[in-house]
Parts: sequence; C-alpha cells; structure tokens
Amino acid sequence: MALIAIQQLTRNGSLADITFTTADAGGTDEVPAEPNVIVLVKNTGGSGEAVNMVAVPCSHGRSENETQTVPATTGQGMWNLGSDPAIWKQTDGNADFTHSGAATLSIAAVKIA
Repeated sequence: MALIAIQQLTRNGSLADITFTTADAGGTDEVPAEPNVIVLVKNTGGSGEAVNMVAVPCSHGRSENETQTVPATTGQGMWNLGSDPAIWKQTDGNADFTHSGAATLSIAAVKIA
C-alpha cells in the first residue's frame, strides 16, 4: 500500500506542474482524506483498468464504492473527495483506491491552494 502525498497547486498553476507516482504493485494506494482533494489516475497500458475509490459505511448504511474504468493508452480518470470526505475516510485517515496493480497506472493527488 502506497501513500500518495497531496500536491498544492496555485490557481494559476498548470497540469504540467503535477507529478504522478507509479501505482502500487499490491493494488492499493492511499491519499489523505482531506476536503477538496482531487485524485488523478493515468493509464498508459494497452487495456482499460478499473480503479475503485473505497467507501466507508455512513450512519445511514450507505457504502458505495466509486468505480471508473480508466481507458487504455492515454486514459485518465478523476475522483473528487468533496468538501466532506467522511464517506471515503478509512480508519487510518486516508482514502483508499484499489486497482489491478498494473505498472501502467500512475496516480496524483492535488489541491488548489
């Protein structure tokens, strides 16, 4: 399991300022579950890759993972933890993202400063 650090971008920043980290071969990456964090995933592989943002049951019993298939070759996916990321916050304080562990996936977490 790898912890992906949140990168602070300025309002005038560029996508070129974002550094992506190769996804964990074990199939789980974590991002600090902070408000207004956006998680980006790139896939350079030859087939689509499913990536899940793992939910935590809320007081109403809702527990729905958010799954996207990141397209092949130049595919990108995006998840927003929202203004109150409690449904994504695991017991360790992080949001978990599960995937196949493919070496073709890379992940970044950003927040606009």
